[in-house]
Amino acid sequence: SASTEDLCKKLSSDDGTNLQSYTSYFTVPELKAIAGVFGLDAKGKRKNELDAAVWGFVQDYDKITRALTYGDVFSDRRAADFPTRLRNWMEARHSTKKLADLSPGENTLWLIRYALMDIHGNSFPGFFEGGSDDRPEMFIRALRDIGANKSAKAMVDIGKILFGGDVPTTREARLQALMLADEDEADAFEIRLERCRKIWENAGEDIAALSVRFAAKNPDRFRPD
Repeated sequence: SASTEDLCKKLSSDDGTNLQSYTSYFTVPELKAIAGVFGLDAKGKRKNELDAAVWGFVQDYDKITRALTYGDVFSDRRAADFPTRLRNWMEARHSTKKLADLSPGENTLWLIRYALMDIHGNSFPGFFEGGSDDRPEMFIRALRDIGANKSAKAMVDIGKILFGGDVPTTREARLQALMLADEDEADAFEIRLERCRKIWENAGEDIAALSVRFAAKNPDRFRPD
């Protein structure tokens, strides 16, 4: 039986890309066995959830082993390395826990981070088509929480442009609304999408910096249970 360190080294060989290349071929029992070595909760998780949990643990193993605590991170919120400590602490905790088990502050910043990943990776349709029914509303609320009010207003305006009015309240309805029937619709949609990109760019806020400032000002919202 391999130790946690040995197994992480084996899975993360080839500059960390090795696991990504074959992780999808693991069976559920194999993933559960690996999760067991890492001390991850595998109960009730589906294959893709186990896959993500194992990959996240391996990816952030170096941060996990540093064992940063809440006190380590928030003892000096004015320190130059506070943003780095905050990020490492959050990523290590997210690798070993479900989002529901993280603090309200962490959930706010993870919600924003995942939304930005979708927006930058798959553009705005990818954001509106993914996640929960109330994802758009939650993202706008989270942006306002951290003080990114221009970005929050931009998302409201983007929703109106993409959907021609109010954003549908369910993910399924948004998927249907964004389906394009022909090339003419696709061309018109691309024009609307370009308007959305400009609106988002013109908001011009440093959301990463605002996220750090939010954490520094609200340490109690990040305190673990």
